[in-house]
Amino acid sequence: MKIGQFLLWGGLLLLAWGVVSWFVPFDEGDDFYTDAGSSTFYLVIGLLVTWMGATWNPELRRIWTLYVGVVFLVVAVAGFIVFDQDAPNLGFTNLENPTDNLINLGLGVLFLLAAKFTKPDAVYPEPPGTSMNFH
Repeated sequence: MKIGQFLLWGGLLLLAWGVVSWFVPFDEGDDFYTDAGSSTFYLVIGLLVTWMGATWNPELRRIWTLYVGVVFLVVAVAGFIVFDQDAPNLGFTNLENPTDNLINLGLGVLFLLAAKFTKPDAVYPEPPGTSMNFH
């Protein structure tokens, strides 16, 4: 899979989760509880990742994919450290929710692996059927 494809699909999935979480009622304490801050965070990160996959230079895609992975990992590790305490709600994630921490850990690892192992995209791909052969 190419980095652009990964970012497009990953961004669309994060965007979908952000939209769904606004409309599916979860009560505080549920495994998949997301408040308005979490929903907004997933919407914003989904839009950013989709935009990265669609328009950015391939080298910037790889670097920022790494950064997004590190952000998710830092949030997950912080959640595991303060888990089972009176952890603060950072506004974009609930640190005391173990499911949220596992999801952030999985996303962090996934983005780091994508930054390392996905195939590079062409910088300026040629649209199909527009060959510039002048014979």
